[in-house]
Amino acid sequence: MSRFCVGAADAFVMTVPETTSAEGLERYVGGRCLFASRGEAWRDIKAWIVALPPTVDKLHLPSVSEPFLAWTISGEVDFQERENKQPWITHRIKKGSFFLTSGGAPYETRWRAVTPEPFEAMPAETSRSWACSASAPKTSSNAR
Repeated sequence: MSRFCVGAADAFVMTVPETTSAEGLERYVGGRCLFASRGEAWRDIKAWIVALPPTVDKLHLPSVSEPFLAWTISGEVDFQERENKQPWITHRIKKGSFFLTSGGAPYETRWRAVTPEPFEAMPAETSRSWACSASAPKTSSNAR
């Protein structure tokens, strides 16, 4: 198990598993949930809108096997991430930015706001069965 710490103003610690499902990831991201997908229409995709703290010193996230996409709705932060205690990789994330990962290993993140706008994002995850279904395009020439 690893530990989860959110930034200085609203710091707390909780136990975080090494892996979780798409449905379970939301509870480890932190922030204030403004919207969460619910119901039959959302069975193949999990999405939520979250208002995040302007500063997070360290956030441990469990791995998920599903592809993960995050769209930044508001704000601008210097965002850092790393896996397995490797060096931090820094990205400037701002309104309109997309972050896509195929899932995999647990990782750590941290960020600091560089503007006064609230940092809000919409993370989304697809179900692995939907993403790998027979109807999904197999090559880029079949993509729509």
